[in-house]
Amino acid sequence: MAESTSAGPTKAQAEPKTKEEALAACVEQHAALIDCFKTCNFISSFTGCCNEEHKVFWECYTAERGTNQTRITSWLNDYFGDKPKQPPAQDQQQQQQQQQQQQDRRL
Repeated sequence: MAESTSAGPTKAQAEPKTKEEALAACVEQHAALIDCFKTCNFISSFTGCCNEEHKVFWECYTAERGTNQTRITSWLNDYFGDKPKQPPAQDQQQQQQQQQQQQDRRL
């Protein structure tokens, strides 16, 4: 008897796929999402058009791609992620400079 294989990716997948490969693997879900978007009108696009189709496609895509690797995610992580802390001496020096500038302005 032959073992059954699943069409989806496994958790032990070695390397994430490229965007193009992930999109090709989810072509049916993507087509369903695009078809749904074509039926949305202006008002329904603000109230949640195609939520289920979007969820199904995005789950497939992120499973194939590995993680949510988008430019905006990368930018947000860079901008809002943990920034290296300054050593206390530098913090103290900056505070002293700010205090000196404030005193100079008063004079």
